[in-house]
Amino acid sequence: MAQWTRAQIRMAVSITGVVLLTLLLFQKSPYSPTRTWKWSKKVDKNPPTDPPLKLWQTGASWTEPDQSCLDTWLSTNPNLRHEFLTDASAETFVRERFASRPDILDPFLAITKPILRADILRQLVLLADGGVYSDLDVNCHVPIAEWIPAEYRPFANLVV
Repeated sequence: MAQWTRAQIRMAVSITGVVLLTLLLFQKSPYSPTRTWKWSKKVDKNPPTDPPLKLWQTGASWTEPDQSCLDTWLSTNPNLRHEFLTDASAETFVRERFASRPDILDPFLAITKPILRADILRQLVLLADGGVYSDLDVNCHVPIAEWIPAEYRPFANLVV
């Protein structure tokens, strides 16, 4: 068997996390006679013009290099609210936001591998509160409001 590089392993773990979250969200829920999430093609007459101005980041602890990257986000997006979750606060966040969704909460709490839990957490914080997720070492050079061209803003609700 060929040896996988760290990048290949990380990509495989990320893809697995997204697939798992998708399966969790779209499975038939025992708590509802219909699917848990319903999608509509109806377009909001007054859609938000910008993504929520909230930046999510996770990590074991905060460091000076992390602060210099965060400063680029805050200077480029002056109204940005920053949310930083540690492993402990992340579990509390998921317990609080998804208390009524045992079909999401229980599998999340059952994950023992930190990297898998982190991959799922990224999706859950955005699902719960919206905003932008960024790794700690990423700089922002363009305001978030400019990420979606104006002509697509009425139709866009997700940027990947």
